[in-house]
Amino acid sequence: MDWDDQERLDAEINALAGARRRPRRIVTDRMNPFTSMRDDEFVDRFRLRKVSAVTLLEEVRNELPAAADLRGCPVPPHLQLLIAIRCMATGSHQVQGRRNMAGRLKRQNIIRENF
Repeated sequence: MDWDDQERLDAEINALAGARRRPRRIVTDRMNPFTSMRDDEFVDRFRLRKVSAVTLLEEVRNELPAAADLRGCPVPPHLQLLIAIRCMATGSHQVQGRRNMAGRLKRQNIIRENF
């Protein structure tokens, strides 16, 4: 095998590897329960009225970490609070539902670091 054959083989391998690789999917658009849920759905899910949650959020907003950039898909403060409230309401951070605001590991980190 000469040098040209090796270069062609390397190019072929790189082309095949690139064709099989899927692009990383990053989802940063999270639903906002304050706007997407009716009042009765919000109370059922968080056991707190929207007005009370907003009041609580105003009090603790400065205590919650805010992301300086978009690295790691940061969770906004209002969702951090609602994740913690949901955990306290159900007694578990592993509650699954059709409206996940963040992944399981993200929920664990939010609760461990902030509450």
